[in-house]
Amino acid sequence: MSGYYQSPFLEQDLPTAFSTRPIPSPFNPSASRQDSALDAPGADVEPAQKSKTVSKKRRPSGNSQSDVSYHHYFFKHDADHFLHVHLIEEALLFDPLLYAVVGFAAFQYRVKHGHGDSLEFLEYYNKSVSTLRQSLASGEPHKDGTMLTVLQLATFEEYMGDFVSLLSHQQAAFRMLLELYNTDSILESELRRKVLEWYLKFDITSSIMSGNETAASRGWFSSIADYYRGLTSQCPENIDYKIETAIGDHRLTCVDMTTMFARFSKGEITPEDFKIKCESFSQELNRWRDKLDPVFSDDRYRMWIFSNRSREENDIVDPFMAGGLYKGPLATFNFMTADWIAILAMFKYKKALLLGETLPPELPELALELCRIFEAIEYSPELPPEAVLKAQGILGVASLFLPKDERHTMWCRRKLAKIEALGYASSDSDCLFILYSEDRLR
Repeated sequence: MSGYYQSPFLEQDLPTAFSTRPIPSPFNPSASRQDSALDAPGADVEPAQKSKTVSKKRRPSGNSQSDVSYHHYFFKHDADHFLHVHLIEEALLFDPLLYAVVGFAAFQYRVKHGHGDSLEFLEYYNKSVSTLRQSLASGEPHKDGTMLTVLQLATFEEYMGDFVSLLSHQQAAFRMLLELYNTDSILESELRRKVLEWYLKFDITSSIMSGNETAASRGWFSSIADYYRGLTSQCPENIDYKIETAIGDHRLTCVDMTTMFARFSKGEITPEDFKIKCESFSQELNRWRDKLDPVFSDDRYRMWIFSNRSREENDIVDPFMAGGLYKGPLATFNFMTADWIAILAMFKYKKALLLGETLPPELPELALELCRIFEAIEYSPELPPEAVLKAQGILGVASLFLPKDERHTMWCRRKLAKIEALGYASSDSDCLFILYSEDRLR
């Protein structure tokens, strides 16, 4: 069983202090492990007793719900109920997940407030890895908590810029996905639906990085999209279901594009068939807006006046364009719009490279629109500062097609610096992945 999961971050690779300092209780860093009711796996403590104990203990510096939101986890739509209820409930039942969740919260606390023990979150990360390895080596059956632990560790590694470890955890998560679920059982609860969405996000990231197809088949992606499509039919007034359906359709679009390019690069599609598929895909992209639910065209959900207008010097776009940002229940749709433009730009770009065509002249215009949406999200009075974390990927796409003069270059650097200030260490990584994919295409 130990061969099933190989941690990419070994304990001996950490500073010596991590293995010699006592690991504090996740909910009371000043207490020893012997003093905590949240002891190592196998502690004789019932879940209900753990929950009561947690409420009595002082939480660590980073375990504040106000410091962690679904934006920090890159979920496109509101997932705070999952993070603050279901994830915590699972963590109380599985110590490796508990350490991972608390460590991530401690990291976000330090980023937000600028103080706290700089080693604390790494200690929790290391303890999560070691206890997870112990659990796997013991032959303990895998469960939802096991899968969640791997996904939480991968999220940690994405922030740290450790994409080698992230890919290792994505591969482990894929094997667990096939072992624990099928495309029907994973839709049975909110917890498992979020597990699937969380995993699919990493699968798409891995696909973009490697230039290969996603590990999960298209059926996994279509299952969650069809699930919310069905709910939308049953509850046609529910905006959340409509947004989740749009998110699911975006994932399917990404899968279709990466699959098409990967198969052509491997010689599995003839140039003639590839051109036909590209034409069909292009038509589908262009019909995207026409197929949207009418609610997404409702002007009541657009921001016409910004209350905090203050443009930067040498700005390259106007983030305060009237009606240029969705608000209220449709605020999430800003990210959908940006994703669609990014997919459109990358499709046009890679298609031209593969077929030896001249780059489309509209690419710089698409890049500027991505920059406008990013900055509008940044300045939105309705969105928290960490919301731009979910839009960091579009900067990598935009930077490929913007003019290479000092004004545009410095604008990109300022935005990347703001993302790094939110704790995301490799905010230009998406651009590097795209360039890597370009080299593969050549």
